[in-house]
Amino acid sequence: MIVLYDYPASKEIHRELFYLDDSVYISAGQDLAGYLRDMEVQGSASIALAVQWRGLVSLALWKSDASKEEIAAFLLSVIPECREILSSCSVEEVFERLYSEKRFDCLRRLSNSTKRLIDKHLKDKRLKIEVHLVSEAAGNIITSSL
Repeated sequence: MIVLYDYPASKEIHRELFYLDDSVYISAGQDLAGYLRDMEVQGSASIALAVQWRGLVSLALWKSDASKEEIAAFLLSVIPECREILSSCSVEEVFERLYSEKRFDCLRRLSNSTKRLIDKHLKDKRLKIEVHLVSEAAGNIITSSL
């Protein structure tokens, strides 16, 4: 098991729940897609991604510098029933709004869609990916693709 994380808080929140040894955690910073793209492992491996909102979106779009238009289009394609939230909030505010309105169905769908999109991009199909959406403000994992 390898756990890639974007911020130290993501690592700590994941670790509090899963009790994994510190040696399995690797900081990927904000270029999660680039790190996964360049990752080489021997045999098959399970990789958990402990990421906050921006990391989740960058993984789904497979780049760290997506435009607001690209992000909005992706979110609208996955959670069209949240069109009002998407049109009234900035990209950064969407997570807080979905979380405060307890739209866990939408957040779960985003995590699962992100996992599927990552699977499509990976060259090494032996890698088993799990996506954990972490909230530093809430101090816990909000959704998981498990």
